[in-house]
Amino acid sequence: MSPACLHDGCICQPLPAMKRGDRVVVRHLHGEAGDCQRLREMGFHEMAEVQLVCGGGTVIAQVQGARICLSHRMAESILVASA
Repeated sequence: MSPACLHDGCICQPLPAMKRGDRVVVRHLHGEAGDCQRLREMGFHEMAEVQLVCGGGTVIAQVQGARICLSHRMAESILVASA
């Protein structure tokens, strides 16, 4: 993985860059405050474990036992690292 963010020197990627079946941990959310708040309400908070179910134009991810469908734009706001 190549670095996609500069927060605290971490190496993370946007969720859609992951492969189907990958298990990752949310490191950061970026974007508009309202979008980040909504993602947190859906379970995509920092340190949450996520599995990518399906990628593409629409992203399906499993978080906290629920499958959530996100637009590609919203999924790009979720920066993750390997679990």
